[in-house]
Amino acid sequence: MEIMSIGEKIKTLRKKIGVRQDQLTDDLITRSLISMIESGKRNLNKKTATIIANKLNVYYENMGEEITADYLLETEEIQASNIIDSNIEELYVIIKDRKKFQEQRLNAVLKIAKELALEWELPNKTAEINFFEAEYDYEFEKYSRAIMNYFSALEYRVGCREHDFVAEIYIKLSRCYYELGQLQEAIKYNYKASNIALEHNTNNAKKIEIKSLVNNIIYYTKTNMLDMSLLSIVKIKKTAGVPQDSLFRVALYEANAYRELKNYEKAQKIYNKLLCKEDKLKPELFAYVHLELSKLFTCTCETEKALQSCNDALTACEKMEEDEPADLLFEIAKQYFEIDKYEIALSVLAKAQKNAEDTSRFKDLCDILVYRAEVHKKRGEFQKSELDLLKAEKIVCKHNIMLDLYKLYASYSELYFEMGNFTKCKAYLEKIRKH
Repeated sequence: MEIMSIGEKIKTLRKKIGVRQDQLTDDLITRSLISMIESGKRNLNKKTATIIANKLNVYYENMGEEITADYLLETEEIQASNIIDSNIEELYVIIKDRKKFQEQRLNAVLKIAKELALEWELPNKTAEINFFEAEYDYEFEKYSRAIMNYFSALEYRVGCREHDFVAEIYIKLSRCYYELGQLQEAIKYNYKASNIALEHNTNNAKKIEIKSLVNNIIYYTKTNMLDMSLLSIVKIKKTAGVPQDSLFRVALYEANAYRELKNYEKAQKIYNKLLCKEDKLKPELFAYVHLELSKLFTCTCETEKALQSCNDALTACEKMEEDEPADLLFEIAKQYFEIDKYEIALSVLAKAQKNAEDTSRFKDLCDILVYRAEVHKKRGEFQKSELDLLKAEKIVCKHNIMLDLYKLYASYSELYFEMGNFTKCKAYLEKIRKH
């Protein structure tokens, strides 16, 4: 879309329909005024813009179009801003469909938006573009780069005292640090989010409070601080306005915590309560409840029940209207391995791998390949194990998934040790040391 000055816009619209300057005049507007506006020697006000728009619409309405005074009054900066808004909207559409993701198209649209924001000196739009880039990086598991882009977006929002937006970015930063395994930073930014929302009574304060509490539960569970996790669960249950879906997910975390504390009876009661609400649970969460219940039965050495619950999780997963998520399939496969159902596990892993490939979830794909390599190694299938590790290494290097490199090198060294190839084992141990 071409960006034009107000005068150029009127001139273009007039010439498009073959109208002379004097045909836009009336008692209040002379041809001389039209000429000066078109040449940029006079400014256009709302009253004059309305008259010119009405004159143009005599012709444009017959073409099924309408010219408004607001459109005529749009400055070049506003036009640039509108184009950027349209570009950003398209960018979110592009990353929404992972299967049809077009990186070349994304880069082209992103380039136009960045250049316009720079050319017309629009710092607010630059911040919006930075935020999109961070969301894109997070979605595609590039967490370190996402952090940099969130901070770039944050700088402008802090300067403008947009505290609701700042709190939201802190929540996003917290999740990035969690994914990178930096739990102290994750907890720090989680608290910063809730504190700034509370301190400034932001419009999204309740939403931020709920997100922060849910994050606390996840973080404390990850660090095995189950008492703190349960305290956060009690707190969120007492918080008004928590969406039902969030309460269901919190109930699952609660059951998992009690299972880890070996209070199997209480954990099972919560799992069963959730399963009775199948019509209210999202399909993915329903599948996870079956999966976590299967883990409980593994803990209590009830193998048949563990298998049945794992089968139920897979069935629930397969009934999803959308494709089964790779991470859920991966977790189900791991549980099948736990209960020694290797062939089923490998079959589910293959489905998880295909889903990860189709949706460009490269970190999930690496995790799947490295895990399957471990399974092959345990079964003495060393060549298959090495092949999976080689595939994972290519993906890690191509997509710069540095977080997984250490795990990958460790798997290589263990494999070559098992194979008796101590030279290669030592080489990968040295790589771990250097990195």
